[in-house]
Amino acid sequence: LAEVDGLEDGVDIDADAIAAIGREHGATDVRLAASEAERQLLWKGRKTAFGAIAQIAPDYYLHDTVVPRSKLADVLEQIYEIADRHELIVMNVFHAGDGNLHPLLLFDFSTVEAGAQTVSSIIAAGMVPAALEMMDQLCVQAVEQYIHAGLPVDAAAVLLVEVAGAQHGLEHDVERIVAIAQQHGCGTVRIAQDEAERALLWKGRKTAFGAIARIKPNYYLHDTVVPRRVLPDVLRQVYEIADRYGILVMNVFHAGDGNLHPLLVYDGREPGVIERVHAAGDEIVRVSVEAGGVLSGEHGIGLEKRDLMPLMFSPVDLAAQAALRAAFDPQGLANPGKVLPSPAGCGDVQVAAAVAEGAWI
Repeated sequence: LAEVDGLEDGVDIDADAIAAIGREHGATDVRLAASEAERQLLWKGRKTAFGAIAQIAPDYYLHDTVVPRSKLADVLEQIYEIADRHELIVMNVFHAGDGNLHPLLLFDFSTVEAGAQTVSSIIAAGMVPAALEMMDQLCVQAVEQYIHAGLPVDAAAVLLVEVAGAQHGLEHDVERIVAIAQQHGCGTVRIAQDEAERALLWKGRKTAFGAIARIKPNYYLHDTVVPRRVLPDVLRQVYEIADRYGILVMNVFHAGDGNLHPLLVYDGREPGVIERVHAAGDEIVRVSVEAGGVLSGEHGIGLEKRDLMPLMFSPVDLAAQAALRAAFDPQGLANPGKVLPSPAGCGDVQVAAAVAEGAWI
């Protein structure tokens, strides 16, 4: 498995070069993940390798030596010979590019805007970290109650930055990122000192959604994407919208690509709250699109955002999409009633409004 980070043009060149090298060394197949779902599935295979051992034998014994990459092939051959000589089964799963490090930095800020501006400045400086993740104060407080990682609960926002690459280049990038964060007024700089601390900080980000239950039992989520340069302004409007409707909002999101995840947290047992939550969510989507953003970055359109499609697409655009859909699915069996508002196309390509017999929805 080889994963390449960077800007699109450079990544395409690197991926082609890596594929060519693999073929030169006898690779029988080169598979490029065609979607985020496929990428996650392939990584799941690598990350669950240790658990899968039980399919072969109930126990295992593990070493984690490090050898020069130039000697990898020879050492692996000897490992197989040793296992064979002792009549043992051996599985090799390892970090082949072991010269690469992944330092994780955590910054805290007195305002959400300062954190968002830091993100834009890092990218503008020509650096593309492996991850740029942001959590606001309400989110940090909920997470800290769960993981007890010493997160700065008094800060308005924290920014997690993970940088990947060879050690020499990383040290320079880390110094530049710290300097940029300090220019935007970050309070403290925390760098994970070992793998355990790194995993703990990432656990905070990855368990953010579950930690919501410490505040309210329900939440409503949108995943609009906005240009990074307008992040501070859009976030300010998100807080204003939530405040106007009397709803708590937690912001936890992929700051590096402008993919927002405002979580409107509420108690569904309160009379009228669900209507207010939906109204606030609708406004958040409209604000994002007006700022040059899009309806969804990851979660899709489905039923929820279907009637908001005209915010981004003209009637002609929607008719073209409906015609394409009808060409492949004339009976409307695939996700009937989803994605495209009705009517979205000309009469001769309109899929019947009624759900076709045998369709699943």
